[in-house]
Formats: sequence, C-alpha cells, structure tokens
Amino acid sequence: MKFYAKPASLMTLVSVLAVLVSCSEKVNSDDTTVYNGTFKISVTASKSGNTGSFTNPWTKALVSATTEGKETVKAEWKAGDIVNVYQTAINQNEVQEHGASMWKVGSLTAQSDGVQTTLAGTITGSFTPRTSLMLAYQHADDLVYDFTGQDGTLKTIADKYDYAFNNLYIDYIDGDNMSVHINGSFNSFQAIAKFVLTAPDGTALKPSKLTLSTSGESDFIQKFMPLSINPAASGSSGDPYLSVLTVGPIEVFPSGNTNEIYVALSGNGSGSSIMTGMAATTLTVEAVVGNDIYSYTKDKFTFNVNSFYVFNVTMTPPLVFSSDPSFTGFGPEENQTNG
Repeated sequence: MKFYAKPASLMTLVSVLAVLVSCSEKVNSDDTTVYNGTFKISVTASKSGNTGSFTNPWTKALVSATTEGKETVKAEWKAGDIVNVYQTAINQNEVQEHGASMWKVGSLTAQSDGVQTTLAGTITGSFTPRTSLMLAYQHADDLVYDFTGQDGTLKTIADKYDYAFNNLYIDYIDGDNMSVHINGSFNSFQAIAKFVLTAPDGTALKPSKLTLSTSGESDFIQKFMPLSINPAASGSSGDPYLSVLTVGPIEVFPSGNTNEIYVALSGNGSGSSIMTGMAATTLTVEAVVGNDIYSYTKDKFTFNVNSFYVFNVTMTPPLVFSSDPSFTGFGPEENQTNG
C-alpha cells in the first residue's frame, strides 16, 4: 500500500473534483446581488443514450444490458437517490471563512425512477446568480472515494461505488426559490470492469477472493480524500489544498458462487496524486478457489474512467508439488487444475 498527501492549487482541486465547464456559461440574469438564506431547487435530470460502453452515468441503478451485440451497463435513476450540492470558494477570504476550498450547502433527491427524473431539495448559504455549484452523487459529505470492501456484484457497485459529478448553474433567485439548470450528463472518475474467470480447460473458476494488483508507475486507487472539502476529516493540519490518496491492490470477496466478478476501479495515472484512468501497467489477478490460488498476468493493462469493460481471463493453475523425491516437475501433459 502507498500513501500520498500532496498539496494542490485551488484550481487543480476544482478541476479534478468538478465536471469541467466553460467559464462563458450563459444564464438568464446579469444580477450580481449576493443572496443569503435557504433556497428551494427543482431541476430536471435527463440521461443521454448508452451506445456500447458505460458512459454518462446518472444513477446507482446499474443493470447489465446488451447494445449492438455488446454487453453494456445501463444506468437509471431510482426514486430517493441523493445528490449532494457543494459550493467552491472564489477567493482566499472564502477559504479562510469556511476552512476549506469547497463545502456542502445542501442536497437534492430524485423524485422518480427512470432515465429522467426531477431533482428537488434545498441549499443554504450565500449565492450569486451566474455562478455554478457542484453536484456529487453517491458520496459521503466529505466526498471520500472508497473502493475497498467490494463483493463483486453490480448491485453493490450501484449502491456504494457509483461516484458521479455534474455542475448546477444558478440562473436567478426570486424570494426563496432558485431557478437553476444543468447541462449534459454526470461523469465518473471510475470504470466498471467485469472479469470472467476460467481455467485452461474452460472450467468456470468461482473464487472466494479476487485480488487485482499492478506493477509500474500506475496503481489502483483504494481511497481518495480531497481535504479541500473537509480538512478535519483525516486529522490534517487544516491546509485546504491537501488531498490524501492511498493506492494498492483491490481485494474483492465475491458474495455469490460465480465466475463473473464486477469491480469498480479507479487509477492514479502515472503516479499522480489525483484520480484518473490507468496508464499502461502490468496487471496481476489472483483468484482463491478452494485451497488453490490461480493467477493471470496482463501486460500493458489500461482503462479509461467512465467506461465499462469485460475481461475474459484464462487463469494459470496452481503448481502442485510432490513428496516423491524422484519427482522433478510436471510436463505439459501433467499440469493439474482444480476447477
């Protein structure tokens, strides 16, 4: 396991945590008044089409689907889904006032199931029209990304690891009502991978534990904590520009008797301290099946975030040793497998 605690500029953290948007975003008012209080929000969130990969994730209701003959992951809203709303400091005075460069101001709730829903709720604070807020789905209040404790099912990924972001734009404020809009779709900083495990003879391998590890400059992210949201969350010195990252193997303990294992994965690029895809590295997969350990190695392994992959993995069987002193090893015809 590796641990990083690195400083970053305010703009770097904002660009990493928030969906990148144009500074020339147009809204319906030139009002520059600062409004203080609690404001009601209601906004429509629509999902764009899925055309062959896990893209534009909007919700935690992830289900397997088939598009143009290829397996995909379909994403839909579920009534009751929570989207947290965060405000970003625009100057050093706000950083000092809030003790962080980003902070939670409220949350929105999905009002219905389906590919389109209404997000409704309230936010509290000081706001100016023609500015944007950040929307974060499936996060704790301090925006910790945690990829540990997975059980290999798509349902659990949907319930706990489907992290997604978008931006909310303030058009105008009228009394306690805030008119807002969102553009495009939510984006993720993780991929979903399905590993289908078999022995060389085609027997399905149903592991009790699956370990994914890498060698090279890129690593899997186990946990990412942007302390810009809540510096006190990790007992830091209060520096609002720190982020904490732990990287290393991803261990999965499948909850079902299956050789099809789903895993949410994020990488740290080429040793960077932020969440990205995985730069080319060597992947090692180990599967515990009964009392045996099967293995698989793939060179130049890489993935992009916000994507879905299927890996058909034929695993190397474990070596079997003999107590017979005349035994010198297996020939090709003597290799043994336990399926």
